[in-house]
Amino acid sequence: MRERIGRSKGKWLTLALALGATVPLLVAAAAPAEAEEADVTIIQKEKPQFPLALQRQGVGTGNVRLMLEVSAKGELTDCLVTAFTRKEFAAATLKAVNTWRFTPARIAGRPVAAAVPLTVIFQTNGVLAVVKQTEQLDRHDTHFDYEPCPARELDEQPKALTQVPPLYPPELRSRGVGGRVTLDFYIDETGRVRFPVAREPADPQLAGLAIAALKVWFFEPPRRQGVPVLARASTSFAFDPQQ
Repeated sequence: MRERIGRSKGKWLTLALALGATVPLLVAAAAPAEAEEADVTIIQKEKPQFPLALQRQGVGTGNVRLMLEVSAKGELTDCLVTAFTRKEFAAATLKAVNTWRFTPARIAGRPVAAAVPLTVIFQTNGVLAVVKQTEQLDRHDTHFDYEPCPARELDEQPKALTQVPPLYPPELRSRGVGGRVTLDFYIDETGRVRFPVAREPADPQLAGLAIAALKVWFFEPPRRQGVPVLARASTSFAFDPQQ
């Protein structure tokens, strides 16, 4: 898909919160190269409880992966579970996340909206929770009951039902600010676009415009054997000052 823009509680518990790299979402102006950047900070954390029912079944570990969107005001504006080993772990994680508070990411001192990839690992070994600001944990040999469907297993590629081109302000065009922006995103089971993130390198202003547009796109729900599934996709927008 390409668009060209011209004129026109209990015994548990190890909980590892592996925060992946915070990704700025909407940046109104490019930050100076030497500007200090600060990631989203999670405060007032309530730790997810290891589900008692699973303990009774002898389940000792669990894994949940999710994406959080934190606004420039530090508000949780979106949350998407992208994988889990058991749905009970996902429910426990979401219950805790909805009580959390955040301080926003900052670029050049300015608060910005950001996407935060998060991995939660449950273990019944009685150790206090550990929070690590690190890369997202590798899949290793984890078996997920739920995760994005590989493109090759989809019945067909999702079709866009609603497409809105990004705005291309005349002042950017007149200054020759242009280039291609490629976005990776999820399409959920309803066809909604979730968590579009620009690949690097990308002009922050153009990336913000592309993300704002893509977030209002709507697709036919991705399906595997006729059942709606979560899928990943990508698309590109070309901003051409000469058109």
